[in-house]
Amino acid sequence: MKKYDVSGFIGSWPFRKIFKGTLADLKALHAANGISGGLVGSITGVFHNDPYENDIDAAEIIKGSGYGFVMTANPMLPGSSDDLEKGKKELGAVAVRLCPSYHKYALTDPTVVEYCRKAGELGLRVIVTERMEDYRLDYLINQSFPPAGDTAALAKACPETKFLLSSAAVDELGSIAGDINSLPNLWADISNLNHYLFSLDVVLDGRGISADKLIYGSMSPLYCMRSTLLNVENSAASSEIKDKIMSKNFEDFMA
Repeated sequence: MKKYDVSGFIGSWPFRKIFKGTLADLKALHAANGISGGLVGSITGVFHNDPYENDIDAAEIIKGSGYGFVMTANPMLPGSSDDLEKGKKELGAVAVRLCPSYHKYALTDPTVVEYCRKAGELGLRVIVTERMEDYRLDYLINQSFPPAGDTAALAKACPETKFLLSSAAVDELGSIAGDINSLPNLWADISNLNHYLFSLDVVLDGRGISADKLIYGSMSPLYCMRSTLLNVENSAASSEIKDKIMSKNFEDFMA
């Protein structure tokens, strides 16, 4: 059985030094932990005025690696909708990552809704990243966290687009458990389940989120890959559920 990481990154970060930010570093970490594929984007472009400029270089690095490329976008920028088509055709993107916590827009804004509808029409998945890391580590630019319910509302408004809510905390996921379970186009990664002991079990049993809608994501190198994997490995969940989280659900998201 193949294992996947839906939220891997390469690049540099402005708030602290990233010691293992190359594609070779990520591939080595994945190989050491039995992960054979997934989605990868660049963390560097989040802070570019035009993220697409950075994605041109990042896509060239990831091309031919076996990973799916995730472009970074701010849908409020002029021309961002056109970049969706270019990103798929010229960069080989399979998904686009939104970072509203840094780019300061509402997911319910009509411009964002239309952008995500177009992404779905092009066959691009949309990853909504709730946060990139602990807000106490990036005091130079304060993150503004969108309500988790706004991602659910966006998924409802764009039924033909597949969405992944990334880096949400346990209670944020719990607040929209009903929507995650019922919406056929919404999944969540488990990269930020670090607020409770045995957090995956809390999400599954305490918050009632279906095991069919959770996908493993590391957020490496911003987060520690082993820590995110331990949430799965140390869980009391059955091997069938763990297989879904590490493999099958990713394949469903990408189908």
